Amino acid sequence: MLQDSRRTQSLGFRSVQDIIDTEGPSLPILGRPIDTIRSCIQDHMNPKWGLLIYRCDYDSDSDWENFVFIFKEMMQAHLALFAAADLSTTLEITIKEDRSTLDGANADQVRQLFK
Repeated sequence: MLQDSRRTQSLGFRSVQDIIDTEGPSLPILGRPIDTIRSCIQDHMNPKWGLLIYRCDYDSDSDWENFVFIFKEMMQAHLALFAAADLSTTLEITIKEDRSTLDGANADQVRQLFK
C-alpha cells in the first residue's frame, strides 16, 4: 500500500487517505447508494456488482494505466469510507478497449455501439 501511495503522489495526486482525512466523502450522496447496491445484490441473488468503463482515448497507455490504478484505489477507499468494505470483494470493474471502434468516440457513439 505504501508503494501505491507513493505512485499516486508521484503522479501529482494526493493520497486517497489524505483526501478522506481532510475532505471526507467526495461522492455525491443521493439516498444511500450502498444500500441500493446491497439491495440489488440480494434481489438478484448475484453477489457481483460493478462498473463498465469504455476507453475512448489511446494517446497514452501510461496515462490510461495511471487512471485505472487511481480509479480502482478511489473505489476501494470510498467503499471503506462508507463502511462497505465487504462489497469490495464482489466489485467488478470491467474495461472495454477497442482502438478500432472506440478511439475518439463520444458518449453517444459508445451508446450506439453497445445498445
